[in-house]
Amino acid sequence: MSNDLFKVKFLNRNNGIIIGDSVLLKTTNGGVNWNRMEITSAHLKDVFILNDRISSIPCSNGRIIKSNDFWNTWSIQNTNLSENISRVFFSDTLNGKCISENGKVIKTTNGGITWSNISNLNLNKVNNAFFKNSNIIITIGDSGNVRFTSNGGVNWLNRNINRNVNLHSIYLDEDNKLYVSGDNGLILFSSNSGTSWEDQPTNLTSKINKIGFFDKNSGIAVSDAGEILLTSLGTIEIGTDHGLLSNYTATSDIYQSRNLSFTLNQNYPNPFNPKTQIKFTIAENTLVVLKVYDVLGKEVKTLVNESLERGNHIVYFDGTELASGIYFYKITAGNYVEQKQMLLIK
Repeated sequence: MSNDLFKVKFLNRNNGIIIGDSVLLKTTNGGVNWNRMEITSAHLKDVFILNDRISSIPCSNGRIIKSNDFWNTWSIQNTNLSENISRVFFSDTLNGKCISENGKVIKTTNGGITWSNISNLNLNKVNNAFFKNSNIIITIGDSGNVRFTSNGGVNWLNRNINRNVNLHSIYLDEDNKLYVSGDNGLILFSSNSGTSWEDQPTNLTSKINKIGFFDKNSGIAVSDAGEILLTSLGTIEIGTDHGLLSNYTATSDIYQSRNLSFTLNQNYPNPFNPKTQIKFTIAENTLVVLKVYDVLGKEVKTLVNESLERGNHIVYFDGTELASGIYFYKITAGNYVEQKQMLLIK
């Protein structure tokens, strides 16, 4: 493909689509083969799937492309807006809402045949929006603009991050924990719908294009420099297609209020070749020593020897220079001591 591609979405194991610059690709066999469908409208940057038949794509010049048979056929709907549509959401086959890049919020009650105005955010640029449902909607844009509504877009609250940075992705989880990402490696977290924000350290300078979660604890984010960020209970792990980048990354202090206990997890993967990760939790701020030993009890490597804040932590161990065999890793944190076994196979 010579076209820029923006999003991939699967309805189930076999049926999925990819949207891009004036192109839509469809697969019915899990991505083994893709059929290309030429779309005359540009700005195909998002797709909303309602059920196994109905899906919609917001596009340029106030238009929405809609299919009732999962893209065997489709039609173009006109919202009477002149600007690009940013996001579209349908709660059922008849009732839907969409937001334009200039912040106009409109709705339909007849499946998109006609659209009427709800409100106007009066923003120069809306980069993305998150629909938790038809009532709770959050938008983000340039210059740190964040807007929140709980009544379907009739009224909006200012939830700006108070810094001049462009925001690109947003996610609200089932516990109403809110995440936004943007330029310069920015990821922010809010536990109160954006009333206050806390930084999530990424140690990146690139733009974070997309952030999302598998469940309430485990999420992923990707940057325009090809970096992949993973989070589990607030612990940020950094990786690329060349392998792990960071040796050690501590948990975010967002999770310090959780009830924590001292634990040492089994390394993963295990067996490993040649790299593995070790996760542990400390219940209080204390000196932590984590070392690796061979079967004879000889120290192989010191992974951690410093005071750490309470929370969840992760360490990466590289056994490239070691021989295959059984090794032990032992943690000492205050009065807590525990040891586990791992297997290196080359």
